Amino acid sequence: MKILEYYGTDYNIGLSIGRFFKDILKTQASAYAHYLQEENIVEYIRRELRILYNTMPDIYEELRGRSDGSEVSLEMITLLSSPEILRKEDGCTTVAVKQEDGHILLAHNEDEDDFTTENSGVFIYHYEDLDVYAYTNAMKLPGSCVGWNSAGMIYTSNYLFYEEPDLDRVSRYIACAAIYRCRSAKEAAEYVQNMKTASPFSINILDTRTNEFVNIEKDLDTCYITAVQDKFSRSNHFLHKETRHSVSSEYRLHKSRELLQKEIRTLKDVTDITDYVGTDDDHTIHIPGYNKDHGRTVTNLSCDTKEKIVVLRDFLENATVKFSLDQ
Repeated sequence: MKILEYYGTDYNIGLSIGRFFKDILKTQASAYAHYLQEENIVEYIRRELRILYNTMPDIYEELRGRSDGSEVSLEMITLLSSPEILRKEDGCTTVAVKQEDGHILLAHNEDEDDFTTENSGVFIYHYEDLDVYAYTNAMKLPGSCVGWNSAGMIYTSNYLFYEEPDLDRVSRYIACAAIYRCRSAKEAAEYVQNMKTASPFSINILDTRTNEFVNIEKDLDTCYITAVQDKFSRSNHFLHKETRHSVSSEYRLHKSRELLQKEIRTLKDVTDITDYVGTDDDHTIHIPGYNKDHGRTVTNLSCDTKEKIVVLRDFLENATVKFSLDQ
């Protein structure tokens, strides 16, 4: 598993990432070049960039740095982090359990079809007074998968099925990148409630210092907030309203709820979630580590707030890395 550390301004961090992944980003740019032949898509991307320049300059600067470092146009770099245009659908499952003494066990599967050993890893952003850790790949900003920061906050994201995006707003991947810099559950929740994104998503917010765990389903114009008191699980469809969703999402939610019926006392118990990765339409269960709908499970993040550790299991390389939250 790659562990990549970056220092400096947002632009310099983006520049370093762009240079390191230059060949991969150029290959991706060639694969998606036809999108930028469509005038309406170019218009959306440029409108998105104007919004970022005026309201999220730090994110804009990182994108600009990635563009300069890779010698790929800023419009293309932005497109690669705009799943609403590319119609990217992610698969992921989250469970959390509060123990009798108040500490929380959390586990999250990330199912993706465009992550490889060459393009993915843990990206660590060292700012002057905060370190941000994100599991992602070269094409996506932090925020699309899982991450945490040195203030003790952990964030995991779940894509939510939707019909049509609102292309007058910024991509959920790009907007979510700023969440990883929030230093408290309150700050993160307020940010999510105020943000305007092109498509819905769910964000799980865990403060390891206070054992406060909140899930927010972010619809285009509505937020559904759940403060977890005991046990919680979710997959990739709304829990607060009826919407279209896949057999896989329904199955993973069902199996995660089954898991929560068991006695869960250790990190190993909660990471049994990795056995639940999806089904075919005929309900045939896939082998662990593979999800037909959204690719295979590429990583599992788990956390024990009592031990103050984050564990990442990389199924691409069969590797496990532990990070201390007390650093």
